[in-house]
Amino acid sequence: MEEVSALSLRALAKLLDIDIADTIGCGDSANDMAMLEAAGVGVVVSNATPDAAAIADYCAKSSCDDGVFAEVLEKFIEPQHK
Repeated sequence: MEEVSALSLRALAKLLDIDIADTIGCGDSANDMAMLEAAGVGVVVSNATPDAAAIADYCAKSSCDDGVFAEVLEKFIEPQHK
């Protein structure tokens, strides 16, 4: 069975009428792995567990909420709107 975080991401994408491929999931450990795989881009924080980091598309340089958000915004969101 799919983890709650992945199910939640899929439900949110459906609610917002966006393709799951257009989502970004951020996590740090094994309980986030299904979400990281389900998201269009799976991002882990700098102190993520090795198993989560191994499947992520991108590893953030930060592990704090504001730093990760800013980095993801700058790397993945802003380029789409230039």
